[in-house]
Amino acid sequence: MSKNILLIGDHALFRQSLASFLNQLPELKVVEQADTPTEISDSVLGEVDVAVFDSLLPERGKLQLIRDLREVAPNLPVVVMTSSHDPAVLSQTLEAGANELLTADVGLEAFAEEVKRATYS
Repeated sequence: MSKNILLIGDHALFRQSLASFLNQLPELKVVEQADTPTEISDSVLGEVDVAVFDSLLPERGKLQLIRDLREVAPNLPVVVMTSSHDPAVLSQTLEAGANELLTADVGLEAFAEEVKRATYS
């Protein structure tokens, strides 16, 4: 059975490319994509096994988004992608409740493995 993914990112090319790659894997399926967090309904959160998002979402800070996700879906694994290597930023993201934090220089296969791992944690 495949794991359902919510993918949030404001760059359509990047988000759609990631979705296309993940949907090629039998164990993962992107069932919902959103440009912004406000496009996500609480009912969608009940249908997904993991939320994956870009840390540079412009609408609100990633830390607030993580906290909001934790509030409405406390057991939903959260994977955050970031281009930052700043230890303080990485630490704050994990402290806010992210299960996994992946830097943008990770390869696609390693990214997919981390998403799978998060769904089983």
